[in-house]
Amino acid sequence: MRTDRRLADIAEQVQRQYPDKDISVEDIARCDPKVIGAYGSGVRVRVRNIKSGYERCGVVARTSGWHPVLILMHQRNAIGSSDVLGPDDRIVAVKRGNRYVATDRV
Repeated sequence: MRTDRRLADIAEQVQRQYPDKDISVEDIARCDPKVIGAYGSGVRVRVRNIKSGYERCGVVARTSGWHPVLILMHQRNAIGSSDVLGPDDRIVAVKRGNRYVATDRV
């Protein structure tokens, strides 16, 4: 699915939940297109922050509030222990079977 269509879908979902709010997906739109594309796929990814070099693994999801942002859920049962994803975060690997494969090889 194209990035602009995915952003429109997110905005539409949130607008249905919060009809009295002015919905903005600006924070999500600033993310790397690969990160936006991984949202909702359920695939585990390795994400690297290009400024700090810090890497972490998880599934890309979004917050459930009226101001949506993308988050990296480290475990499926994790509650409150996710990382907010931003414009400096890049997907560097995708999990295939029991190992992570670099995205330049996928």
